[in-house]
Amino acid sequence: MVRLSHIKIAVTDYSKSKKFYDLLFKKLGWKIYLSDEIGTGYSSDDNCSFWVSEGDNKNSKFNRENAGLDHIAFKAKDKKEVDEFASWLKTNKIPIQHEPKYYPEYAENYYAVFFFDPDGIILELTTHD
Repeated sequence: MVRLSHIKIAVTDYSKSKKFYDLLFKKLGWKIYLSDEIGTGYSSDDNCSFWVSEGDNKNSKFNRENAGLDHIAFKAKDKKEVDEFASWLKTNKIPIQHEPKYYPEYAENYYAVFFFDPDGIILELTTHD
């Protein structure tokens, strides 16, 4: 079986995004895998990592209607964790795109909150078991 190794995103302001992702991944229970002046990798285990680095082009091109990245989702253990996370987002003044709710059009018991990173990339915390 082939598994996902890593995801890497390029950001417009590495310092600002590093602060955001350090805070986010600490909340999610991930560890910093490797960090230096040009990039940081976060990992929840030894199998998959998420990398953030400075992009060469400072104009963010993210738009979920264009071909390319739509959003990145992380999986919570239950609805309570999603709701607590949404409260944490508000406390930390992280912009929420969609408040927590059920999305039956995605799957039975699909519950999620959608929020933005500093470049407007949509992130999601979901549960649907």
